[in-house]
Amino acid sequence: MKTEDEIKASLAAARDREEHLKHMYDHYRNAYVQTSHTSWCLELELKAYPRKLYWSKVTPRPWPMEILRLITEYGGIAEKLYLRGRPSDRKLLQPRTLAALHIKHLLQSAAVFRYVGELRYWLKLNSITVSHERPKWKRYVSKPSLKEMATLFRSPRFVVGGMVLTLLGENGIIEVQVGPECEDMLFRVKWLSNLSNAPLSILGDRIIVAYKPLRSDVHVCFGGRGRMKRLVKAYKAQ
Repeated sequence: MKTEDEIKASLAAARDREEHLKHMYDHYRNAYVQTSHTSWCLELELKAYPRKLYWSKVTPRPWPMEILRLITEYGGIAEKLYLRGRPSDRKLLQPRTLAALHIKHLLQSAAVFRYVGELRYWLKLNSITVSHERPKWKRYVSKPSLKEMATLFRSPRFVVGGMVLTLLGENGIIEVQVGPECEDMLFRVKWLSNLSNAPLSILGDRIIVAYKPLRSDVHVCFGGRGRMKRLVKAYKAQ
């Protein structure tokens, strides 16, 4: 029969061993999860890899990616590949062309599309002088510009192709944070984009649809009841 001290020593050793195995279990479990995620990502990347880019009876080797990108820049091929939405197609596009197409079609993503109706109304309101006769609302909010009115609304942000898209931002109805290549990107977007006929401009590292200033006799009102609330430009009371 074991003595009390022997039992205590055995218990302490068992607990140390248990703690060690638990630590090892947690370590290997985390390593397993990370490795599984890496394998899953690599499988997706391999599945999307553009293998069958060129068929030939002479050689099975595909064309170099540089040549393929030159070909896909021609005759609207880039946009057709972009609209197919497959990762293997978009790998054929030059990064700048891909970014420009992101800007052109940024309103087509599922996350942004829910705001399109409201956003197009802001763009339309931004392009006209007066949208409505002075409303006879009892309760409403009045601001001297669309820019100040936008501060009352939430500004949703999205990541589009590595660029940050902001709706109803601080300086524009649409703001796309592009980076240091703004001028080059704006040149590409001007001939690619027809974003609600909205004029695009550069502000810092962003391409924006800027708020237009209002005349001194016009202000922006937001009011109405329930779902009938709306935003209008109207003449100020005399």
